[in-house]
Amino acid sequence: MSGAGSRNKGLEYERRMEDFLNSRGVDVHRTAPSGYEGTDIISRGDTRPRFIADCKNQNSLRLGLWIPQVEKDVTLWQEFSGEPEPRIPLVIHKRARHNHTTLEGQAGQWVTMTAGAFADLINQARLQE
Repeated sequence: MSGAGSRNKGLEYERRMEDFLNSRGVDVHRTAPSGYEGTDIISRGDTRPRFIADCKNQNSLRLGLWIPQVEKDVTLWQEFSGEPEPRIPLVIHKRARHNHTTLEGQAGQWVTMTAGAFADLINQARLQE
């Protein structure tokens, strides 16, 4: 697929995942329309735990590249926004044989993070109790 076609495929995937998360009560928005480049979806409002997600609509699994990139995005976002606490970095990525154009298929997409990010997610959730 060409560069523009690949980019359009990625943007469509981001929009669908943004719509899905919002439909499930997770307040998120895509950062591209706001002019911020570097990550795809960010939690907003009172959503806790706070996170940043890169969305990958790719057939190949490249977690060794994707995870360090979203971790870098968290640092850049913290510098850009001035937020005191870092967000949880995660990757939402394509799952074979799960059509991401349907709600059922969107619910079946993969979410990946490091064990450290998972511990941070649990601890942030615990603080909300």
